[in-house]
Amino acid sequence: LRFANAFWERAADTDVYLVVANWPESRRDHWRTLLRARAIENQAYVVGVNRVGEAAGLTYAGDSVIVDPSGEVLAEGVDHQEGVVIADVDPGRVAEVRDAFRFLPDRRACWPHRPSWSAPGSSSSRPWWRPWIVSAWS
Repeated sequence: LRFANAFWERAADTDVYLVVANWPESRRDHWRTLLRARAIENQAYVVGVNRVGEAAGLTYAGDSVIVDPSGEVLAEGVDHQEGVVIADVDPGRVAEVRDAFRFLPDRRACWPHRPSWSAPGSSSSRPWWRPWIVSAWS
């Protein structure tokens, strides 16, 4: 979530990003702000799913949320409770925002180094910094 380029690389072909995380309550403002920023700068929906509970001395408040391409929060979970967050996502809304604000084609690569390694101890072939991307409407 903190690495915008991981999202930028797929923005032209992505209408919905799914971000699954373990953001502690102490950084919940960062979590929510970055989710909205990724939605706005990529003109796409962002679904942020965060854990609830306590582990290793940290508290997790949840803060799961669905954000539309203009940064508007469409739905959010209840603090410190497990639950289901539901909102309609419309590919037409993505097209509408991208048509009104045509800045995606103006982007330039700003981070040439793209590590290909995974997180230590991970068996995943997906680099640790790359979010799970859902391209629902291709």
